[in-house]
Amino acid sequence: MLNSYENFVCGHQRDDVGHQRDDVGHQRDDVGHQRDDVGHQRDDVGHQRDDVGHQRDDVGHQRDDVGHQRKPIPTTTSLPCPMPHVLCPMPYALCPMPYFR
Repeated sequence: MLNSYENFVCGHQRDDVGHQRDDVGHQRDDVGHQRDDVGHQRDDVGHQRDDVGHQRDDVGHQRDDVGHQRKPIPTTTSLPCPMPHVLCPMPYALCPMPYFR
């Protein structure tokens, strides 16, 4: 004895039975075409790169600022700064009072 689900599924017919594909018999448009660049030779065959064997100019050079320390620029007025740096609105590197930061 079949249950109700099997009765429901059996007896249904597929909707696409007997349908034919739309593209049957179509031919590709590019059949028989030849590539345009067949037989062409690359223009740079046999050329040598211009920089072969050259040495970089900066090999072995040392940077000029290695080991140098920035010195504070002395100001003409050496008055003590009245404001502690933690409360100063000016950036540390731009402080006009380098000795009293």
